[in-house]
Amino acid sequence: MYLIATGSAVYAEANIINEVWLVNINEQIVEVYQQPTVARYKHIQKFASGQSLSITAFPDVNISVNEILGR
Repeated sequence: MYLIATGSAVYAEANIINEVWLVNINEQIVEVYQQPTVARYKHIQKFASGQSLSITAFPDVNISVNEILGR
């Protein structure tokens, strides 16, 4: 988990990646990090099987967690 926390902090600090998706295979969820600040992302959401999410840049496009996990 340290690598994830460190990596996302680097992306947030650079402020060039507004949204990061992390596919957590062990927990079978998709974590979405948004609103970068100097040290971290302010907004973190977790989506589980059966839920859908969309990319901020394309809000009309919905993707299900099941599709991402290959179910």
